[in-house]
Amino acid sequence: MCGIAGMIGEIPSRKVLEQMQNTMRRRGPDQKGVWVKHGTALLHNRLAVIDIEGGRQPMQREHAVIVYNGELYNTAEVRTDLAKQGYVFSTHSDTEVVLTAYLAWGEACLERLNGIYAFAVWDMQKQELFFARDRIGVKPFFFTEKNGTFLFASEIKTLLAHPDISAEIDGNGISELVLLGPGRTPGCGVLRGMREVPAGWCGTYSHRTGLRLRQYWHLEDKEHTDSQQETIETVRRLVI
Repeated sequence: MCGIAGMIGEIPSRKVLEQMQNTMRRRGPDQKGVWVKHGTALLHNRLAVIDIEGGRQPMQREHAVIVYNGELYNTAEVRTDLAKQGYVFSTHSDTEVVLTAYLAWGEACLERLNGIYAFAVWDMQKQELFFARDRIGVKPFFFTEKNGTFLFASEIKTLLAHPDISAEIDGNGISELVLLGPGRTPGCGVLRGMREVPAGWCGTYSHRTGLRLRQYWHLEDKEHTDSQQETIETVRRLVI
């Protein structure tokens, strides 16, 4: 488990960035990193598992910088496909694979990723943030907009550490807590102005186009035609 956060717009003081980062300490106690440039800030707290030194974040490659929280189950497969296109890797981390996949395929990289994740990539050429949440919604991604600044984080309390963001609740938020809690309507952040990227959705943000969200995957139901024995074998294979 790691923690990610960032903002596009007016960047606060280093002290504020540290306060926001400190709220994610339990999610990533091993390493932390900050990347700030031209009205963009990316924050990361890391729980290091694979390639402790090489997997440091925020991670930059060419014109893109990523903060990533998750686990990519088909890392080897995607890395092989990218290597065939001439990409060379300097780490063993799945973070570099996800970032390189974005560089190679753009938003279509999501069609090739099998895992649980929430990540954001700042594209310096496009001056645009691309972000996504895994298909089942295991990893969280909350966001809000305030005074022309777009902010995102793994947890709401990280956003509340920013001086411009306050914890306000309205009738909709109360309904979510009383009628649905501890569950929530997909996309609801409970507090006023807070939202969460729904499972299987991605989005972009730039000062030129603003916020854009889209669903890149949805669960489909189909008729089950396998025999009982075929079903048993399929379930066994998937579990293993």
